[in-house]
Amino acid sequence: MKNTKKPKYSIVSMDTYPATGRKAIQYIKYNSNGCRYFFNAQHLYLGLTDKERCFYDFCCEHMLKENNNILLDVSFKLSFIDFVKDITSNKVVISMDSVSKAASKLKERNLIVDIFDTRGYYMVNPKYAYKGSEKDRKALLTQVLERCRTTGKPYHMFLDRTMDELLGIKTSESE
Repeated sequence: MKNTKKPKYSIVSMDTYPATGRKAIQYIKYNSNGCRYFFNAQHLYLGLTDKERCFYDFCCEHMLKENNNILLDVSFKLSFIDFVKDITSNKVVISMDSVSKAASKLKERNLIVDIFDTRGYYMVNPKYAYKGSEKDRKALLTQVLERCRTTGKPYHMFLDRTMDELLGIKTSESE
């Protein structure tokens, strides 16, 4: 799986009138390689530092559209470090250790999840972020839940309530 994608851009044209007084058309590029975020993760974002949130956004921008997968290897982490240097004109430098800690915190909060048997492969949790249509997101969530069920992997991070609540099992707390 490749992590390095060329950015996609939307081009907007704008008429300008420089000092010469002649009309000139300027073209402005906007990155269109984004995703949709869902409100149900706000409580998780609040506990992230600005650099951790930046890393999460970077993961979301670089995840594969069809399955939200990312390969969190050294190359991906280095591309994030370079990205931060680039957008801040070298004013902010993030260490590899900081990126690794950010990745751990995203895993802790289930913003990225390990449901694969291959080291380094993760999925940005489609419960919280997705590229594509809502129909495709639902299909991916259904596929992921089924894969977790059949492989015995945990799937609580994809649910909006506890498993007991989902199955209608009354607990002493709910009575």
